Amino acid sequence: MTEPRDPPQTPEEIDDALLRIAGILSSGVATEIARPLRQLRETLAGLVDTLDNFVASAKGPVAMPFNKVGDLRDVIAEAYLVSRNVARLSRDLSGAVAPQSSMAAVVDLNRSVDAALNLARHRIASDTEVYVDYGTIPQVRVVPARLVMSIAQVILTCADATHDLADRAIWLRTRRVGDRAIIRIDENGRCSDDAVHQCLRLVERLLRPTGTTIDTVSDDESDRSFELSVPLGNP
Repeated sequence: MTEPRDPPQTPEEIDDALLRIAGILSSGVATEIARPLRQLRETLAGLVDTLDNFVASAKGPVAMPFNKVGDLRDVIAEAYLVSRNVARLSRDLSGAVAPQSSMAAVVDLNRSVDAALNLARHRIASDTEVYVDYGTIPQVRVVPARLVMSIAQVILTCADATHDLADRAIWLRTRRVGDRAIIRIDENGRCSDDAVHQCLRLVERLLRPTGTTIDTVSDDESDRSFELSVPLGNP
């Protein structure tokens, strides 16, 4: 168990913690949105060039060969996947920072964890293995913005701890234990004590008023995981 940490003092401190996490996430997400948008633009431009070149090289009014149709279909499908990923990223960010997300609501806990993971992916190295194991969890009444940003902050901390590893991995698990839902987040790196303490203090400020708690648990001296405990209650 970790040592007791300073409790939140004022609503302003809670808002400050919320804004700090939002700033980190917004900055990273903005970069993530810009990159696939450029890729989407280049893909669509290439599609236009392909069509122009085909028409220019055609010897009279001939039908498009089947293999060309297949090639164009693949290009369009790739553009669609990119645009879908951008749309989802924008949706998750909007859902996390929208004013209505700061009010209590009934949510799918696993969906909230998934949204937090999506928002934090900009700090997870591309070669990091991310393992997700979602249990069967009833819907819960939480403050969505605080929960999603808190989970995202923990994931950011874990991602930073794995940057110097050759084989990076992060695990996210959810399960029901009695009248609470447990979210456990692990990594195979080593979070510094300062990083852990800062993460816990920041997240505690957001979660304390909601009844959700966070702590670290250790299976052995070299392994330390974050656990968030969400009361199930009666949604």
